[in-house]
Amino acid sequence: MLIEFSVENFRSIRERVTLSFVAQRGRTSAGARKGVLTNEEICHTFPAPSQKVDLLPVAGLFGANASGKSNILQALSLVKDFVLLGGKYGGYGGQFGEFVPFRLDAACENEPCTFTVSAYIKGDFYEYELAVNSERIVHEALRYLPAKARAPRTAYVVDYDPESATYQWALEGGRGIAKGHYELRQSWLGKEPFLQTFTKFDAAGLSGFALWFATSFPGVGIGEKAVSDMFMAIGFLKSRPELLRTVASMVRMADTGIDDLEVEGGDNGQPHRLIAVRHTSQGTVRWPFREESYGTQVLFPLLAKVVFALEWGTVAIVDELGANVHRNLAHMIIRLFKDRATNPKGAQLVFASHDATLLEDQFLRRDQIWLTERRSDGSTRLFPLTDFHPRNDLDLYRSYIEGRFGAVPILPTPSRLLSPDKMATAENPAPIAGAAAG
Repeated sequence: MLIEFSVENFRSIRERVTLSFVAQRGRTSAGARKGVLTNEEICHTFPAPSQKVDLLPVAGLFGANASGKSNILQALSLVKDFVLLGGKYGGYGGQFGEFVPFRLDAACENEPCTFTVSAYIKGDFYEYELAVNSERIVHEALRYLPAKARAPRTAYVVDYDPESATYQWALEGGRGIAKGHYELRQSWLGKEPFLQTFTKFDAAGLSGFALWFATSFPGVGIGEKAVSDMFMAIGFLKSRPELLRTVASMVRMADTGIDDLEVEGGDNGQPHRLIAVRHTSQGTVRWPFREESYGTQVLFPLLAKVVFALEWGTVAIVDELGANVHRNLAHMIIRLFKDRATNPKGAQLVFASHDATLLEDQFLRRDQIWLTERRSDGSTRLFPLTDFHPRNDLDLYRSYIEGRFGAVPILPTPSRLLSPDKMATAENPAPIAGAAAG
């Protein structure tokens, strides 16, 4: 399970921000006020004994447009894709083209994008660091703590030395596992994660960490990324008909009018085709799924992602949850992760959303809610709702809409919005529509 993810100097993110799945210690049922749920009643947690913490299965990001929510999710998805595909990873901007630094400060443009992932997998703790610039990996490290060990161990640490144009290998705390892979280190060029090469010849059980990356399906995106997700899901589900039946059942229960799904093609290099099946009084009708409405087409990769994550206990990354699906369906997806009965393997969902109704009726715990704001320099600020120490009986929906926690758009009055010459400036701020309260 994901413990924390940190990112620095990536797109709108300048300073290091950290998204945490660590549950905060909450009040038990003893002494609870009538009608107020405890944290555990709102959402169960999974224990990580070696780290002495409990981990949450859901984290949601809320904030105004262009505040950086999507960039945080994109950073996590990008690292996972890069570790999984390595030198085969091209993305939409080339192998390193998507590692874009914060460009509103010239000092950041020549600095690498930096990522840190900590995870708890089958009793073992892992911490992975990756720093990438436009040309190569400049830093990579893997540390771990086996379930029965007393002290963390270092698998490898490598840094690029620009003066000598070589990589320097540091083995902290003694011998280090990487000492046994001299030839691998000598042939490594920094064009793909050493983690990918290292785990192929692993003698210490560290391949489980790379496998965790591999089975965590890439994020559901929009535009071209959504198309890519669709093809990946279709191809995989053809080989797992039982999961296809599950996805088809969920699509049917979403009241789309579709009764079943089938996958055709995929032979002799031909692309897979998803077929929508409907049963009518005149018989069964089939047609290409791409002829369904846009909202239905978006629904398929989203539900496929949910099924994959729950099946393998991995992480599902969903951007704009609720943008193209009904409120009730968004709630249902989150409940699948919140409920221990439907999520026994510790799958996790991290999503971004503008749907403030997800904050109603104690649906999410306070420590599951994260907020994003855009600073005056254009960079993203990420902070947990728990910074405000809200009570469990506080109306989060109303408080958020009123701007009590920030992370809402600051808009001019309608008259100024339609009069560009009267728009606010730093010297002449406009009156705020829906100004923050409290």
